[in-house]
Amino acid sequence: MTELNVINNVKKILIIDDDRGTRFLLRQTFEQDDYNVTEAENGEEGLQFFKDHRPDIILIDAMMPIIDGITLCSKIRELPEGKYVPILMVTSLDDDKIIEMAYNAGATDFVTKPIQFAILRQRIKRILSITNSEMLLAKSIETADSITKIIKDGIITIDGEDKIKSFNTAAEKIFGYSADEVNNQNINFLIPDFYQYYNEQYAYFTEKKITSPDIEAYGKNKDGRVVAIEFKISGTIGGERLVTIHDMTELKQQENKLQMAYKILENIKEGIILTNNHGVIKMVNQAFTSITGFSEAEAIGQTPIIIKSEQYDINFHRNMISQLKQNGSFKDEVWIKKKSGELCPVSAFISVINETLNEKEQYITIFYDITDEMKLKAKNEALQMQAGQVQKIAILSTISAGIIHEINQPLNSIKILTDGLLYWHNQGNTLEIPRVVGAFEKILQQLARVEEIIKQMRAFTNIKQSQEVSNCNLNRVVLKTIELIGVQLANHNVIVKKAFAENLPDISGNFNILEEVVINLIINAMQALNETKQTEKEVICKTYLNDENKVVLEVSDNGPGIKDDIKEKIFEPFFSTKPDKGGMGLGLSLVKSILTSYNSSISISNNSKGGATFKVEIPSTTPVNN
Repeated sequence: MTELNVINNVKKILIIDDDRGTRFLLRQTFEQDDYNVTEAENGEEGLQFFKDHRPDIILIDAMMPIIDGITLCSKIRELPEGKYVPILMVTSLDDDKIIEMAYNAGATDFVTKPIQFAILRQRIKRILSITNSEMLLAKSIETADSITKIIKDGIITIDGEDKIKSFNTAAEKIFGYSADEVNNQNINFLIPDFYQYYNEQYAYFTEKKITSPDIEAYGKNKDGRVVAIEFKISGTIGGERLVTIHDMTELKQQENKLQMAYKILENIKEGIILTNNHGVIKMVNQAFTSITGFSEAEAIGQTPIIIKSEQYDINFHRNMISQLKQNGSFKDEVWIKKKSGELCPVSAFISVINETLNEKEQYITIFYDITDEMKLKAKNEALQMQAGQVQKIAILSTISAGIIHEINQPLNSIKILTDGLLYWHNQGNTLEIPRVVGAFEKILQQLARVEEIIKQMRAFTNIKQSQEVSNCNLNRVVLKTIELIGVQLANHNVIVKKAFAENLPDISGNFNILEEVVINLIINAMQALNETKQTEKEVICKTYLNDENKVVLEVSDNGPGIKDDIKEKIFEPFFSTKPDKGGMGLGLSLVKSILTSYNSSISISNNSKGGATFKVEIPSTTPVNN
């Protein structure tokens, strides 16, 4: 509501009439009563005067040039400051229709000419008095509503017998009861220990005759829930007292959360460092002290440089800052230096904390000692390497018949050549030099073949074999593998079919290691086929180049296939579908490990023949033609 000048006893009257004589008479009349009078001779001027002078009451002539009185009345009522100003319509027209139009336009009252000034003076006083009272009442209601909305505390009044006499909305919210439900109830009904709290403050309260100190207590909600509160008592003993209650539930919950967070902070094994935007340490926890040897007092105010090791060179620092700016976090395994000078490996995570009231940004570092993990990791790597060697030996055991066959062939050739020469010589024949040289050349060729087989076996079984990478042709790798285990496959009645893509681009890798991958896949297919009773056992080795410029090898069989529930486990270390037959479950795990190191992948699926298909994808060394 617009505040009127009447409240401040300022009486302003605006007279809007095109008749100068009427304006003169009205001015003389109102100035005798000490009103502040302003005149306007037409509706347009009157509207502007209203905006400029903000009168307390307006007299408007109904019939005027430019803007008539009824239209002007409507325009004033449309203004925010014109909604509550009383308007008297003055006219010589005594017509019911005009009167109705005036009231519809917002006129407060209606005065006809000739004006009876004594009656008009009393009417003006009455209207201003009524308006003043309405305004004061409206402001009182508005003030009371504002106070009710602002006050969040419960307010309860109690009589000399501690019975509740009033109960505000906030109190209803705190305790869950309506005002009617608690009316004339003893306040101990809401605050069970009210008497005890009150008696503790009795001497202070009766002596000082003022509001008691804040008292922490517990109230009882309608649903039986205990409510943490803080209350104070105002008034005097024997008279009506005011009890103000503040709900402490949220505050207590926050306190409990903070206490719990502090306990967690001090009891977790991870070290925590909080630094400001300048890198100054603001807080550390107990685990930080246990890991680094620096006390809280020694760390606060310093920078993390106190635990810096030689690993923190300029490149490491730049990388850390770059990741913090881009991602808001940084994670790595690093070495720190303890207070004793001892180096300690830790896994560290740094995160940026958003702006707070006092700091532009802060950083929290969480780290933990991974000394034992690194020892265990090294041990596991050694065990895995040994297990890999055992796996290779197991594969050699499987393909031993084929290897023996491969070696026997050149040995038999050497034996035949040697026996032939000796037989010729023992018959007394002269050995011609060209014939002897020719025999030696053939023997050397067979020895070279044996040497190649032995070299291949050494490369396969050597745990420290060369990891030198070069360009390899996958077709050639598969062919050499089939040659090596061909006899063994034949002994198991397995037919190998080749579907090689021509002009297959090279891949980057170690020939012997790639050969190990193919051996594992083909042997795995052969073992799967051994589980079936079918007469035609088939393995298909297919190569091609896919749309992603990757060289693909598919090793498929027509065996029993792979069950869906073990597809995800098939590449896990020591997972085997045939542990009762000596399966170690390392072959496919080693295959995946090798391919991962070559930025390659392997997957498994069931094919149209019912068997399994292993699909290997290796990046080609040949660039894609755009």
